[in-house]
Amino acid sequence: LLFLIGQLVQSYPDIHIHIADFKKSEDFKFMQSAGRCRYYAGNECYQGIMDFYNSFIQERQDFTSERHILICDEYPALINFLTMQDKLNKTSYAKEVMAAVSEILMLGRVIKYHFWCVTQRADASLFAGGSRDNFQCVIALGRISKEQKGMLFSGEEFPDLIYGQGEGLLLADGHELVSVKIASGSFFKSR
Repeated sequence: LLFLIGQLVQSYPDIHIHIADFKKSEDFKFMQSAGRCRYYAGNECYQGIMDFYNSFIQERQDFTSERHILICDEYPALINFLTMQDKLNKTSYAKEVMAAVSEILMLGRVIKYHFWCVTQRADASLFAGGSRDNFQCVIALGRISKEQKGMLFSGEEFPDLIYGQGEGLLLADGHELVSVKIASGSFFKSR
C-alpha cells in the first residue's frame, strides 16, 4: 500500500489524500505532516470519511477539478465497529459511511474523487446498492480464496496459480485480468 501511495503522489503531486487508518498502525504516521494529507486514526475514521464525503458533495457543486483520494485501511473492521456502536447507542453511523462510500464509488471518478478500500477480506455486504461494481481497479495479493476471487473478480477466468507474498491478481477497467508481482518497488505483469 505504501508503494502504491508513493506512486500515486509521484504521478499526482497535488493530490489531496485522506487516510482513515482504523487500526492506528504506525505505517501512515509520517503522512500526518504531509501538506495535502489528512490523517484519521481509530474512532476518528468515521469523521474522516464524512469530512471527505462532505468535500465530495461540495465539489459536485463547485467542480474545481482537483484530485482527491480517500484511503480506508481495514474498512470491514471499521464497519463492524460502527455497527456495534450503532446497536449500543441507537445511531446509524455504519449505514452513513456505507452510503457515503457507495455514492463516492458511483459518482466520484467524474469529479476526480477516488476511494481505495484496503482489507484482508472483501465482502459485498460492505458496499451498498451494488457499488462494489464501481471499483475501477481491484488488486488482490497473497493467498486468495475461491470465494474472494468470486467476490472481487466476478465473471473472470482465473489463472490456476498459487500466489506468494507480493503476488496476485489485478483487474483494471477495460483490461483483462492479469497476474502481477510487486517486487523491488514496481509492478511486473505476468501470465
